[in-house]
Amino acid sequence: MTGWQQNTPVPPPRRRPIEFRRVAIGFGIAMGVNLLILVPMLFGLGTQDGVIFGGFLYLILQVLLVPGLLVTGIVQTIRQDGGIGVGLMIGWAIGGLVSFGGCIALLNAGGV
Repeated sequence: MTGWQQNTPVPPPRRRPIEFRRVAIGFGIAMGVNLLILVPMLFGLGTQDGVIFGGFLYLILQVLLVPGLLVTGIVQTIRQDGGIGVGLMIGWAIGGLVSFGGCIALLNAGGV
């Protein structure tokens, strides 16, 4: 029997353990992106219409950020790199609250 092969199952790829360093990297990425969303509001501080436009732009970008960070974090956690995935989800949640507070502060500073 020259064509015989042993049928051994291929082991699944090893998942990377969740490390604090990788969680911090994911958290930093998500917080940076969340705070970067506030930049368009800074350009409209001179006028009331500019601040309102900046507020709407913030909401649109935040809606686009949900699939970008949250879904990526879930996929990363399920597949192999749980550390960055967990960090992205935590950073998205906390960064969303922080940037929302910043958005309200900028709207109040603009006189709206």
